[in-house]
Amino acid sequence: MKLRQLRTHLRHELCQNQDLFEEACARHEALGEHTTVMAVLGVLDRDDTNGYAARDAIVRAILHEYQRGVFLGGPGQLGVRPTYWTSVLLAAFYPMLSRLRFRIVSRLFDADDLDQLVIESFLDVAKKTSPTARSSVTRDLRCNTGRLVFNQVRDAEREQRADDDLAEEAVGDPDFIIFSGPRPSNDVNGDEVEPLAELLVAHCGTTITSAELDLVVATALQGEGIRSYVGRLHPHANDAEREQIYQRLKRQRHRTSLRIRTLLEAVMHDERVRSKARPGRVPVPHELRTRASAP
Repeated sequence: MKLRQLRTHLRHELCQNQDLFEEACARHEALGEHTTVMAVLGVLDRDDTNGYAARDAIVRAILHEYQRGVFLGGPGQLGVRPTYWTSVLLAAFYPMLSRLRFRIVSRLFDADDLDQLVIESFLDVAKKTSPTARSSVTRDLRCNTGRLVFNQVRDAEREQRADDDLAEEAVGDPDFIIFSGPRPSNDVNGDEVEPLAELLVAHCGTTITSAELDLVVATALQGEGIRSYVGRLHPHANDAEREQIYQRLKRQRHRTSLRIRTLLEAVMHDERVRSKARPGRVPVPHELRTRASAP
């Protein structure tokens, strides 16, 4: 979900479910001092240093309620389900998230991807931050979210530079067709999918997880769209959940494809060393030359 859309969604969400807020007030003194969640957010918007401890206590209470909602379904559930307290937490930190989003400059992510990256990173940090930590929870959420976001952007750019280097080496080399140029337009037929999948498992199985391999095989080899793939794996997810999963899998497939390319490049190099063929030409398996790891 885009940040601007998120803001509109939050305003609508927070005008409802007063009963959930009142239930939480009975559990948290910091919330019980206020009559509505909008009053709570008004306190958090203040910038005076004298009230910092009180604001941090409110954030701890909101974080506790958020985690209570996230983990209520137990393991194996669909990530973070949209809940009232998810909306409250995002609303409380919306100004920080907005500032962080517009600090990011990267050629690899479009605007929607950056919005999603910031939101997902923040919620991921929020799940792992203890509401009872001795340090300032507000500061921990802000600093750790920024660190996670910039680390992910930096890692993606590093992987892209490595991929660009491989692409430059591949120019003019028919054995490295998988590293350059557009993906072949003709789909892989059913007879090809199984041996290609076996090749990927044989050469990449110790580095790439089964879930990542399944994603690449379904979307890169069989030609299934990522949105269709999400719908097939998560038929009961709502629109917001499907969009969140889609954005995550899109980035995951990009990273997995880069790792597969690097691993296959090493395989081809080893084949060259062992081969007695003339330099620059080696009998690389046809499937690897034409199909494997296309993004």
